[in-house]
Amino acid sequence: MTTLYFVRHCLPNTNNHDDLTREISEQGMKDRKLVTSFFR
Repeated sequence: MTTLYFVRHCLPNTNNHDDLTREISEQGMKDRKLVTSFFR
């Protein structure tokens, strides 16, 4: 049986309105670590 996970992107910095250079927010960086830990 195959398990498939859909992971939504991290929370972006909404102060940066340029889609090409928008970085991940501070909260998004924290959430990224939680997702990474889950998949390890």
